[in-house]
Amino acid sequence: MASPANAENLYVAARMWDSEPDQIRARQMVQGQNMQSDDTFGIYLDPFNNNRTGYNFRVNPNSNRSDAIFETPTELNGDWEDIWYAEAGINDEGWSAELAIPFKTLNFDLDNSNWGFTIARSIARKQEGIAWVSYNRLTRALPG
Repeated sequence: MASPANAENLYVAARMWDSEPDQIRARQMVQGQNMQSDDTFGIYLDPFNNNRTGYNFRVNPNSNRSDAIFETPTELNGDWEDIWYAEAGINDEGWSAELAIPFKTLNFDLDNSNWGFTIARSIARKQEGIAWVSYNRLTRALPG
């Protein structure tokens, strides 16, 4: 990973098992562009745990990154850009991804250790979206 391991980053790693790894879709090669036709892994962060603000970070199996910030509780602004790192790749069992998000990229309250988050995976060939949502059980639509 391009970013060294330290306490200045939030690290997220995921393994996406797939019984047909040769069918994994990873076509988008342009950073920040629409990955709707690709398999993706992403995390939604709600550092204030208020269901009103937050960030979205997504990666496809090519290590292509896409990020956005919530302007309203349901609207993402994909024009937002900041520094973060991701590496991903396809293997015999599916694909995996590692993300390093510098804390200085995020706006948060040092006194609030309770963050909301959702992790999400999309499987493009099946038009399938899977998510594990944080305790509040609120789901947010996966952006295209």
